[in-house]
Amino acid sequence: MEYKLYILVGKGESESYRLTPGKIYMVGRHSTNDIIVFDKNVSRNHCTIQVKEDNYFIMDLGSKNGTIVEGRELSPGIETEVKEGVPIVIGMTILGLGEDCGSCLKPFLDSAGFCAEVNEYGMFIKPLRVNAVKKNMEFIYNMNRFLMESKDHKDIFNSYWMVFLICSRGLTGALLSRLMIKQGSSAI
Repeated sequence: MEYKLYILVGKGESESYRLTPGKIYMVGRHSTNDIIVFDKNVSRNHCTIQVKEDNYFIMDLGSKNGTIVEGRELSPGIETEVKEGVPIVIGMTILGLGEDCGSCLKPFLDSAGFCAEVNEYGMFIKPLRVNAVKKNMEFIYNMNRFLMESKDHKDIFNSYWMVFLICSRGLTGALLSRLMIKQGSSAI
C-alpha cells in the first residue's frame, strides 16, 4: 500500500508526497521541514504527519491559525488519527491523505469553488479570511461525511438540505426544516 499526502488547495496545488510508515514528517513554511507549504498563514513548524500501522496521524505544533480536521480545530500537542479522504486545513491550504484523495476529494473541492489563486510569492490573489475557510471546511467535511455514508437518494437530499441550512441560515432554520421532514411535510 502506498501512503500519500496531497496539497489540494493552495500554492503547490496538485503536488503529492509519498509518506514512509514510521517516519514523522514536519509540515510548515520553514525550509527545513519535510513538507514545505508556501502559505503565509501556515506556521514555520505547523504540524507533524505520520503513518503508523496503516493509519494516518497528525499533530498540531501550537500553530498560530490551528489545524482543522473533520471540521474541528486540533488541540496542540495531541496526536489525532485522520481517515483517508478527510480534508485537513492549515492556514489557507487544504491537504488530503490517501491514494484516492487526489481523484475523489480534489474534484469535489474544485466544484465547491475552493481553488485558490496564488502569485509566485505564495500570496493569495483573492485573499480569504482564515475564519471563513474554517467555516467552509466545516461545510465540506459535513457534506463529505454524509455523502460517504451509504444512503438512499432521499436521505442524501435531506442530509444535504440540513447541512446547507445550518451553514447558510443558522441552526433555527435547520431545526425547523428537520421538524418538517420528520412530520412528512413536503413544503421544505
